[in-house]
Amino acid sequence: MVDKVIFTTGIVFWCFVLYCVMRLVAEAIWASIVTTSWLRFLWRAARLRGANLYPTILKFPALFLNNWPTFFGFRKGNLLHRESNGVWKGVGDWTVHPPSSPFEANQSLLHRPRGS
Repeated sequence: MVDKVIFTTGIVFWCFVLYCVMRLVAEAIWASIVTTSWLRFLWRAARLRGANLYPTILKFPALFLNNWPTFFGFRKGNLLHRESNGVWKGVGDWTVHPPSSPFEANQSLLHRPRGS
């Protein structure tokens, strides 16, 4: 009888540990997805305002690693990023405003990719 109780408690304990580890891995994957969506928002806003491709793209790994912990445990509605360039509300739910000043509009025309 005692053997069965110890065996059952061990199984329950390891199932709980496995659940916690799987939940942690799922949260890490979700934080990566959310951070990637946020970086897409930043990239779109930067490109509309005339940012060059080469030096700007080198900053993305550092931005990703620095902001990834911010989005750990993110759920829609508990974080909102609003600025003059646009609004980011979550994965796939972001809006980039067009350049507002004539200077921003002229800068974006200078750096527009060929063929667009």
